Amino acid sequence: MLRLATAAQIQQRVSFPGSGPGQNPLLVATRIDGQGLPGAGFKAVMSFINVAPTAQTLDLPEEAGTVWRLHPVHRSASAADRRAAQARAVAGRFTVPGRTAVVFVSDQA
Repeated sequence: MLRLATAAQIQQRVSFPGSGPGQNPLLVATRIDGQGLPGAGFKAVMSFINVAPTAQTLDLPEEAGTVWRLHPVHRSASAADRRAAQARAVAGRFTVPGRTAVVFVSDQA
């Protein structure tokens, strides 16, 4: 899914929700649209990097109603802080533990 061959594909499929003048500089979100992409394992992937020592929350109203779950790698018993990372589908709210990189996925493609 992360193999986008052209700059046009990257521009079309990769976005940075929550960025802009009011952005929390401690939390970066990246969304990759896999819908209709050959070989994509998921409809969409959302990754977060939290550089703060404490949990950070990002509200993305445009994601309200989308069901997100932790990527299978983060659901393993050995994954650090796996229970602390949350996505609330109704509100489009994501909570990321301190000093953590985490990936959520939506719908198997």
